[in-house]
Parts: sequence; C-alpha cells; structure tokens
Amino acid sequence: MDPVFHLCWRASGDEAEIRAKALPPIGGEQRRAWNKYLEFLLHTNRLDAAAPVANELARFAINDDRPVLLAWCDRAVESGRADKAVSAWNAIGPRAETGALVNAAFSSEPLQRGLDWRVTPPEGVSVIRSGGLRFVFSGHQPESAELLWQPLASQRSFTPAPRARWEGGPMQFEWTAEAGAIRLRYRRRTRGLVTGSYTIERVELAPR
Repeated sequence: MDPVFHLCWRASGDEAEIRAKALPPIGGEQRRAWNKYLEFLLHTNRLDAAAPVANELARFAINDDRPVLLAWCDRAVESGRADKAVSAWNAIGPRAETGALVNAAFSSEPLQRGLDWRVTPPEGVSVIRSGGLRFVFSGHQPESAELLWQPLASQRSFTPAPRARWEGGPMQFEWTAEAGAIRLRYRRRTRGLVTGSYTIERVELAPR
C-alpha cells in the first residue's frame, strides 16, 4: 500500500485528512491498513504524523499490532519523543504511569525496547533477575561503565530513588535522571580487582 500512501501525501500533506479519508474504521482485517500506514510513516520518517495513528491503533490493539506499535515506541524514544509513546506502550508492555518508571521492581524481564529498561552490563559483569535485578562483578570488568538505563516519558525533573545494596569491594554507583533518561553507572574506587554484587530491588522517582 506504500504507493497509495505516497500519493495521498503528495495530494494533501495533511495527516489528519489522510487518516480520515484514506483509512477504514479499525476492525477485523481492515486494521491491517492502519498497521501498513503506521509502517509507512515510520519508514518515511514522518514521526509527528505517526503519533496520532499509533495512539488510535493502540486504543483497539490486539496481539498482531504489537510489532508495529513496539517499532513506533522505539522510534519515539530514539527521536526524543518518549512522551508521545505512552498510549501505544501501555497497550503492549508493562504499564507506564505518570511520574513512575516502567517495570520499577523488575518483576518482568526487561524488554530492552520501548519504554522498558535497557540492561547494558559490560564484559565481566553478569545479570540475574531474582527479587529485583542483581549485577555480579567478576573482578574483570572495566574500571567504569553504564549498567542500565530507561527513557523518561515525562518532561518533569526527577531524582532517582533506588532501593539497592552493594556487597563487595570499593565501588561507586551513580544514578542520574537527565537528558530524557534515568541511568546507572559504576566506577571502581581502587586499583586492582574488585568483586561483589549490586542488587536493585526497586527504583522510584522523586520529584525535584
């Protein structure tokens, strides 16, 4: 259907008009047209136009809509539009609440996509999800690195409030919430090998 959508945009350029006149009501097999249109908007980098289409599709989402809605959430995060992806994300992933993190207690496996956590341990650090999230340091990890991050869908300012504990040698952990994401980094505080484990039970956001 891409040629049809290209023609619509050449003729109008008005996303709302195209959506009203070129797309059928969502339901049954007709929803495939909405999937294809959203794919077209993402492929042609029309992200502002994609937001209302994704939101409308999310209102009636079924499992078949998950791939394209997840693709929209990824593109929204990459382009600094995470706040525009909340409705679509809530139709397919762990619910995003205003002023709260998604999957705050790691009760489900992080999807590594959309508004969920990206767990990014370096070589020498392993991850176990049990009663939270535990990073195990073998002693052969880099001096410093990022461990995980999550996009923030709110424009408000927050301070991370983790419930976490470290058991091991001298190590510094730094939580930040800025530039549209909450992040966790570590830094070794001494020369030589440092082993231990850092367990995160839950992460909350405190308004500044």
